[in-house]
Amino acid sequence: DNDIIVPAGQTLTVGPGQVIKASHWAVDLRVNGTLNAQGTIEAPIVFTEARDDTAGGDTNNNGPSVGGATSWRGIVFQAGSSASVINHADVRYGGSGFVSNVEISNSNPTLTNCTIRNCYTHGMDLNASSSPTVSSAWNRSCGVLWAQPGAASVAASSAAVTCAASATAY
Repeated sequence: DNDIIVPAGQTLTVGPGQVIKASHWAVDLRVNGTLNAQGTIEAPIVFTEARDDTAGGDTNNNGPSVGGATSWRGIVFQAGSSASVINHADVRYGGSGFVSNVEISNSNPTLTNCTIRNCYTHGMDLNASSSPTVSSAWNRSCGVLWAQPGAASVAASSAAVTCAASATAY
């Protein structure tokens, strides 16, 4: 299993300006405990894939390149991860295995001041009894939101989740 796992009862803290790169299409950041990712306006956190040289430089030494949708699965919040917070972050190039850039199942994490972009399917996917709090989060070049039957709702500000599936990539 190639997943990066935050076990139940444990916390992964990601500081401002850090870049997390997934190295393989089958990798997801699976949160069963708490993800505390607190970036800032000046130093946002970036979750992306290894070929994305626009964040953190050419870390895989393959020359200039950009990422591509489905290059990794994304961030998956599961039961036990409701205390998770992502603030001032950019989540890019997920969607492998039809996982959205941010997938939430039986959890209520908080996402604020985030950009969710360059995904294969939807920027955010709600499954089961999920009611995340989303504020100032934008989906760019993704479908906006997919809520599975039985999923609860998104507690969102009026300008929180924006963008059509036909948005232009940037």
